[in-house]
Amino acid sequence: MNPTVQTEPPLQAVGIAFSAVCGKAYAAAVRRQDGLIQTHTAVFDADGGLENRLRRWLTEIDAAVSPLAAGVEAAQIRFLHLTLPPADAAQLPRLIAAQAEAKLPLSADQMRLAWRLSPTAHGWDCTVAAVRRDATAAIGTLDGTLAALMPDAAGLPLMVRMFFAEAPQNYVLLRRRADGLLLARIEGDVLTACTMASMDSPQAASAEVRMELEGLAPRSMPVCVWPDDASLTEPLAETLKQSGRRVQPLLPDAAAVQKAAVQPVSEELSVEAAGLAMLALTPQEGGFDFLQSRRAALPQEAAARRRRHRLRSLAMTAALLCVCVAAHYGLLKLRVSQLQRELSAQTDGLTAAAVLERQSYRESVARARLDVLALLTAIQDSRDGLLLDAIEFEAGKPIRLTASAGGYDAVYGFQKRLAERPGVSGVRLIDPRLDDKSGQVRFTMQFNYQHYTKP
Repeated sequence: MNPTVQTEPPLQAVGIAFSAVCGKAYAAAVRRQDGLIQTHTAVFDADGGLENRLRRWLTEIDAAVSPLAAGVEAAQIRFLHLTLPPADAAQLPRLIAAQAEAKLPLSADQMRLAWRLSPTAHGWDCTVAAVRRDATAAIGTLDGTLAALMPDAAGLPLMVRMFFAEAPQNYVLLRRRADGLLLARIEGDVLTACTMASMDSPQAASAEVRMELEGLAPRSMPVCVWPDDASLTEPLAETLKQSGRRVQPLLPDAAAVQKAAVQPVSEELSVEAAGLAMLALTPQEGGFDFLQSRRAALPQEAAARRRRHRLRSLAMTAALLCVCVAAHYGLLKLRVSQLQRELSAQTDGLTAAAVLERQSYRESVARARLDVLALLTAIQDSRDGLLLDAIEFEAGKPIRLTASAGGYDAVYGFQKRLAERPGVSGVRLIDPRLDDKSGQVRFTMQFNYQHYTKP
């Protein structure tokens, strides 16, 4: 009789990543059993029919009941570093939301937040990832069934560890994608921050990558280049080396790639989707998950139910208080009548009610005006040597300014500093051009400011 072979139960999860540039959703189902990995991938149009097409595909590959992890585009995520006072774990989500709301031009209900915490002697150090809720609209009705909602690059550390040889412990990953150049700071197997640089031109890409690296990671942290388009990444790597950065290519592990049915050097977001699926199979501590706020709210909802129960117990006491309220009703009615007589009395042809109405109108007009001094202060504090030529503003339209600078680095630095000013949002750089005669870069910049630019 042959002995029975014991095998571990199969594990399967699904990841999905979105590309607004391509208008596509990239899905990957990862199945792990007996040490082997099998991967199915598919690409869908990211429109209103995504959910039905995804569910049909999951049924076809027998993955309909697998946990689903979705990714938020790295370009849509803003990272903040906060210092929090000592507080209980239950209070931290509200503290984080309050500080994020104070630093970003969005209210708490317009954002999804994820965070990483580390205790200090005086409280907590906190890194917050924030994304607009409308930036995750492509997820649609899948939102209610998600096991996790993370940055789309969150699974890349696991993919690097699995399919590449001799990757450092801590590094910055440089990867070309359809939406630009991804820069992801990785510590161990955890994504700790990420950003995107544009690929408008090799010169602009090089300048922007260097600028983003300065704020993303120390110079001692090596940069690892994902193997893709050598015509772009090799000159860029050489430029980074000349600026003092340690740069090395990622070398695929042929044996690991052959063992798994996934291609790690693909230029599409199927790699990100497969990484998200791997994270759903092997949850990690310390990663960013935009469903944290929802999970943190569950204990609060239970506490709210207990409060409602106590309120019902106090209903009888409230009824007795109503008797006291009724006793004072007559006196309150008398005072209201006296106030109405005073408001209707005329002095110099004006009633008190008319004066109050006029004052309210003046305050409304004052609130609608542009605070020119605050706007100029924000621009002045951000320009750092740039020469401003003109500023144009009109109610309901974005503010435009034209200026010149000594180089592209100064232009991108000004754009980044201006975007961090309170009340400033949607900063767009328009048509930067190098003047060969003067050696100056002339450009136009457009941005929204507080309520003034809202139509």
